[in-house]
Amino acid sequence: MTGQLAVTFDNIDRLLETVLGPEDACRGLDVVRVYLRDPKHLAAARKSLESRMPLAKAAYLYGDICRAELEVEIEGVRRL
Repeated sequence: MTGQLAVTFDNIDRLLETVLGPEDACRGLDVVRVYLRDPKHLAAARKSLESRMPLAKAAYLYGDICRAELEVEIEGVRRL
């Protein structure tokens, strides 16, 4: 699960850098929803998000995730 989180945050970083440039991208996302398949992953997800995007406001939700091979999905908003 931590590996999946690292890949997800790397992908978000690359997307923000492409759109905003490296200087503006470093702030990360402003608002994040983290969908977890299993509540036991909450602590790891929270720790990972807080270290990568400490200013993001986050909501953690439990439930089904579209792709069976995933343990977590993240969606977020960045104000320009």
